[in-house]
Amino acid sequence: MRVKRKGANPIAGERQSFGCSVLGVLLLFGFGWARLLAGWICVASLLLNPNLSIGATGSEPAATTLSRGESRNVFGYDSTPDFVAFDSQYRQKHAQYADELRELQLELARQAAQGRATPCSRQIFLEARWLVHYSAHWERVKRRLQDLRELLSRPADPPDARDQVEADGSFDHCSETWFLKLDSTIEEIEDLREHGLKPKSPR
Repeated sequence: MRVKRKGANPIAGERQSFGCSVLGVLLLFGFGWARLLAGWICVASLLLNPNLSIGATGSEPAATTLSRGESRNVFGYDSTPDFVAFDSQYRQKHAQYADELRELQLELARQAAQGRATPCSRQIFLEARWLVHYSAHWERVKRRLQDLRELLSRPADPPDARDQVEADGSFDHCSETWFLKLDSTIEEIEDLREHGLKPKSPR
């Protein structure tokens, strides 16, 4: 019997409060209960106090690429100049798509809080976030943002979004990037193991 996690943790934004940024690490790299807890805490913080996030309200502009670069300097390297060398319009395009992502993030959090199960939406969101903040592949960015926008306009995620994919053995129907598929697969396998179950098609 498959154990369903209704409204699985939807997201943790890159530009949230310090506490939610720390929890975002658990969301991206943790597994099982740690991911679930981190995601729901972040969602709750957004819903209860949206002003915790820069750019969360119409009266506050979104954080600029420069501030992102300054924060990254804490870790020893700012990739923004590399992106600007690749595309001189990087800052403007990044700001535009980051704002679109932020709006979709809030809508995803709102629907998840109302009880929507979001496995596919969450997979697309995580890929879109990675593309927006760590690439300059604008066509892919636009396509993935539009995919998420269209999915959230539907009444529900696909019913088989958490089923194993026969073609590759993964548990990710909605991402295109291999390491995100791997992340979703590890999460599902661990969840099955915690309930004494095994994948139908181990590979």
